[in-house]
Amino acid sequence: MKYETKTYIADTEDVQKIVLDLTEEDIQIVPAEDEHITVEYIDLAEDPQYVVKSENGLLRVEHRNRGISGKMIIMPPVLTKDSFRFGRTDEQKYRYGDIVVRVPESYTGGYNLGYTSGSADVENIHVVGGLEFDLTSGDVKVSNVTCDQSLRVDMTSGDVQISALSIDGDLHIGSTSGDVSLENVGIGGNLNLDATSGGCYANQLTVTGTVSTDTTSGDISMEGLTLGTAMNVSGTSGDVYVSLTDEMKEYKIKADTLSGSCNLPADYSGGAKKISVDTTSGNIDFNFAE
Repeated sequence: MKYETKTYIADTEDVQKIVLDLTEEDIQIVPAEDEHITVEYIDLAEDPQYVVKSENGLLRVEHRNRGISGKMIIMPPVLTKDSFRFGRTDEQKYRYGDIVVRVPESYTGGYNLGYTSGSADVENIHVVGGLEFDLTSGDVKVSNVTCDQSLRVDMTSGDVQISALSIDGDLHIGSTSGDVSLENVGIGGNLNLDATSGGCYANQLTVTGTVSTDTTSGDISMEGLTLGTAMNVSGTSGDVYVSLTDEMKEYKIKADTLSGSCNLPADYSGGAKKISVDTTSGNIDFNFAE
């Protein structure tokens, strides 16, 4: 089989949303050095598996036969050592199907990234029109990103790692299994975490609206949470640890757990903010500023 590097260039003003409908690829969304949107990928030379087109405001990148796994190949000699690195060394293999989308600062649309498995890495960009991930399994990484609207992740399994994110809208993460890591994240709207199993670990998190967590099992740990309005914790099992940046007197609290320890009062009337805890089992530990 012969492979070749392909590049598709779209005019930024013609694109309102970038849509990826893929299988097992590794995806990177990174800044462009010019004013065009560029899609770079490796494909079969004689039997192309990818369709890339821009029409009706959508830039679509599709795998022609969903469910067919990518093949491992050695980097073709036509590529430079800096192409499609994805963190691998020059001696390591490169995968047919790795895709890079380069986006200029002038792009004002959104993103819908759909894939069966693999990974998506979005870094160092400003998102105007919203960012959505829809996957069966695989990993999601978002770093050093600002977003004017909402960010949504819906997945069956895999890990989510988000760092240095500033978002004006809501952040929603829905997962059956896998861990969620949030580091230095500011949310102008609400944070919704809906998980069956797996842990959620947050550090230096600011939420202007409400934090809502609904888990079946798995631990939640939030260190340095600055809360604007309310926090609702609902779960079947798993421990919850939250360290808040303001005092207990700022909150109205209602806490109900059937088993496990809880250091919150069952009913407390303080300020305008609210904390509600309703769990079946697990330990509940809230720490407030003094």
